[in-house]
Amino acid sequence: MDHQTDTQQLNEAPETSAVAAKPTITECSDVSNLRVAVIGGGPGGLAAAARLAEAGVSVELFEAGAELGGLARSIRLWGNPVELSAHIFRSSDTFVNRLWRECAGELKEITLRRGIFDGSAVIEYPMTPLRIVRNLGIVQAMRSLTSLVYRRMSKRWSPTPENAEQWMVQTYGRPLHERFLRDYAEKLWGVPCDQISASFPQFLFQSAGDSKGDQTFFYPRNGNSSVWNALGERLLESGVKVHLRTRVSQLESVDHSAKRRVTGLVVDGERIAFDHVISTMPLGLLARLALPANQRVSALATELRARSTLLVYLRATSGSRSAYNWLSVYPASYRMGRITDFGHWLDSNDGSTVYCLEYWCDRDDDLWSQSDAALTDLALNELNQTGQVGTVEAQESHIERLPATHPVFSLAAQDAMSTINEELEAVEGLSSVGRHGSHGVLGMGESMEAAREVADKVVFDLTHG
Repeated sequence: MDHQTDTQQLNEAPETSAVAAKPTITECSDVSNLRVAVIGGGPGGLAAAARLAEAGVSVELFEAGAELGGLARSIRLWGNPVELSAHIFRSSDTFVNRLWRECAGELKEITLRRGIFDGSAVIEYPMTPLRIVRNLGIVQAMRSLTSLVYRRMSKRWSPTPENAEQWMVQTYGRPLHERFLRDYAEKLWGVPCDQISASFPQFLFQSAGDSKGDQTFFYPRNGNSSVWNALGERLLESGVKVHLRTRVSQLESVDHSAKRRVTGLVVDGERIAFDHVISTMPLGLLARLALPANQRVSALATELRARSTLLVYLRATSGSRSAYNWLSVYPASYRMGRITDFGHWLDSNDGSTVYCLEYWCDRDDDLWSQSDAALTDLALNELNQTGQVGTVEAQESHIERLPATHPVFSLAAQDAMSTINEELEAVEGLSSVGRHGSHGVLGMGESMEAAREVADKVVFDLTHG
């Protein structure tokens, strides 16, 4: 899911990419005979297919699910579109912005306010030193400063922190680590902070520092799925073959110049030839399909775990509206990790709202197998326990169980990715992109930007190789 992702208004900006020095794909010649497969119909896969189709490439898109959009799709509840958690679009890429705007239909501009609930109060996000001191009080703030100074003067200080706990303690002190990272990170990723990559708190806190002033975002009045459905129609009209409920079971490959080269896919037992494959499937699965005889890669792929998400939606007419679009819930005493008030998104005139409470777990956790009624009771009790929205009485509820939603930022995964990516780079005719394809945390816009870059590079390489 998107965690504390900053937003900006839709701006026209020059396209920037790793291949900016090369011609754009519209400048490449003789692309009509190129055949490219795109695996996955989420934001990244759709953007890649659209970019290729605009250049005249023959494209087929394969999506295992029944709908386009992946985890960024909408569902309809009680007459309104709601998202699978708080997905927000942002991009400074000209192509991605144009594509999204043209497919989004009517937009509404929404003010973005986020907060961190620490068990007793809310700190507005992004966290600034002044906000933290106001929340902690002078005594706790001095404890954090003393801890930080002691750590930096002691032999335990390291110029290159190896994990999330070390980075946070050395940057902000142990009291702030225990209050603003430890419980939340372990709830989100399911592993202790000393097993979580230092890149996670860097991403969380440094991106917060880049957020200044009031922010707004634009939202399709008919939900994010309206974008993906319109884009799917556009792809069909441009000649792209879009296959839903279609799972890729195998990559075809041959030896080529002392390397492996992907030459096609096996889909429903049928072999289909392609010049290149762009994949958004989970990186570990792709590695096993691309290098089935490489036992080391297969073993490392098991380290690329993903947490799952339970979403509990509550339609409420009592209680008060939240002042925030969403609240991240940090204390370990709450099993939920985030509260989203979709009333900020909806056009509701009857005073009702839809709360979405987000729980992260593994599929063998007891939480995953709890009944809908038990999850509804848990969510309602925890929501009221926060005291942030008065006393809520849910009129109706709905549960979404989403497997493998966010790749885990563990040290084991980081080490495994290094080797897997090195091995995959030696496989010709294959590219991996997107949130799961990069085993990272990317928002909708970021996934689409990365996919646009990959599409440009693929066509350039195929026409100039």
